Amino acid sequence: SSLALRQTKGKALLISGEPAKAQELFARNADEASDDVRLHAAARLNEGVAAYKRGDRERAIECWNATLPESRPLHAHAQANLGSVYAESGDFELALSHLSQALAAFSRFGSVREVAMAANNLSRLHHTLGDLSRATELSEHALRLSQRLSDGYVEASSHLNLGAIELDRREYLAAKRELDVARTGFEKLGNDAWAALAGALKARAHLGSGERAQAEQELGRRC
Repeated sequence: SSLALRQTKGKALLISGEPAKAQELFARNADEASDDVRLHAAARLNEGVAAYKRGDRERAIECWNATLPESRPLHAHAQANLGSVYAESGDFELALSHLSQALAAFSRFGSVREVAMAANNLSRLHHTLGDLSRATELSEHALRLSQRLSDGYVEASSHLNLGAIELDRREYLAAKRELDVARTGFEKLGNDAWAALAGALKARAHLGSGERAQAEQELGRRC
């Protein structure tokens, strides 16, 4: 159908770095699929992504708010996107609301991986807000799910979160243990940026323990 063709073409345009053209196609699909909750939600979800890539934050928010709860996993993705956008801008109350809704929706309608990723995202926000207990609970949940899936990225991300939390607790031994696992996991995936972050946080844990030489060694491992 023309809707499916435009959806596929729009995604290809997003990947190739042409969000304006992609947004136009997704918007047409949303207008034409107004009577179909799922198709309309998919189009608005993607239109929001295209708008955000263009720097039009307000339009992205409008699009994601237009995905109805009846669209189920699509609505969950929209809530996750809204939560991330609000967290980036420091609107933490809105971020907490949307990320919590995303986790609840993914838990009902999404895949195990989506639940784990949503739990990690919400964990990072609770960590930012200073609720270390809730942050730990969420990342431990994500870790258990990732181990069931044998998903190296989500598993490493969970360890990274837990290490950062332990670092803020000044539990340096636990922090070093978690961050070492995180760094190794990201290195296995070839994800140098996240491996470097884990290493930098582990260096901070070494410094907190008075281990300056180990901190310098850790920082010299990458880059």
